[in-house]
Amino acid sequence: MKRIGQELMADPELGPHIIQPLKSQGVLAMEDSALLVKAKFTAKPGEQFVVRREAYQRIKQAFDEAGIQFAHRQVTVFVPPGTTAAAAAAAGAAVAAEPQAETAP
Repeated sequence: MKRIGQELMADPELGPHIIQPLKSQGVLAMEDSALLVKAKFTAKPGEQFVVRREAYQRIKQAFDEAGIQFAHRQVTVFVPPGTTAAAAAAAGAAVAAEPQAETAP
């Protein structure tokens, strides 16, 4: 994150709006399929949203460049041999209609 903070400070459009550069505050939480990291920076009032959006994009890009993929929800449906397409579609629709368990942010 230090590199990203330096890049943001050096950016001709964003740099003048940043008071303190982006800093990592370490791991906030570990969940089933996520690792939440915390970062902070200080920007001029009203400019924090633009800086935050760009910081998120650059962090995501850094993960992509390092080959780190984000977890995503995925449902795998097994259709037994001999099952008709209509029966498989009905089963898939029934599963999709079930309420999902809420997770805390």
